[in-house]
Amino acid sequence: MRSFAYIAALLSLSLPLIRAIDISGSLMLDAFQNISTISPSSRIILDNGAKSAFITLDGSFTLYGISPGEHILTPHVPGYTFIPLFLTIPTSATPTPHVQPYAPNRLPLATTLPSLPYPLEIRPVAREDYYTAPPGLNILGLLKNPMVLMMLFSGLMMWGMPMLTKQLESDPELAAEVAATRKRMQGMQNMDWTGSLSKALAGTEETPAINSGSGSSTPSRGANSNRGKRGKGGR
Repeated sequence: MRSFAYIAALLSLSLPLIRAIDISGSLMLDAFQNISTISPSSRIILDNGAKSAFITLDGSFTLYGISPGEHILTPHVPGYTFIPLFLTIPTSATPTPHVQPYAPNRLPLATTLPSLPYPLEIRPVAREDYYTAPPGLNILGLLKNPMVLMMLFSGLMMWGMPMLTKQLESDPELAAEVAATRKRMQGMQNMDWTGSLSKALAGTEETPAINSGSGSSTPSRGANSNRGKRGKGGR
């Protein structure tokens, strides 16, 4: 019985090794590129670095001992951009990986749908271009610049001031109104509160004089003196 238990334990440990498979494929470039020109550091990475394999001179690669389950295969070839692949390895006796493009923001497709060719054929989607084109002239962008707005305003004033001056010379009433407005604005800018206060006080001093001449019922000193004289004479 003990020997049977040992055998069962050994089989349970060796089953994952028996079911593990090797994933192979090749890098496919266009007719104008040669595999020998790629960087020697080019390799195929599985599950963010859990396993990796270098690409040989003929473009082939092999990942050994991949267990059943879901895996993400990412090519790292400097100068090229690739789409990662999503591999689903079944637990059958002769497992064949189900291959589909990997999109992080989407759920993987069902394994019942057609798979990409296996052995894998890795093809780049674009060449990496690190050149940045110089920015062009943007008129609307210039109008957002405060310095440009100040220059435009200054040019507009230089163009419009002669016309305004000519119109003021031909219209005396408008010139007088503009001069009065300018004088008031200068007083506000200089904060001439002393002058405004003195004018207000001068206006309050003139008020009693106006009330005295308007027939007020308050008796005056002249009337009181006359009454006093009459009283003495009567006595």
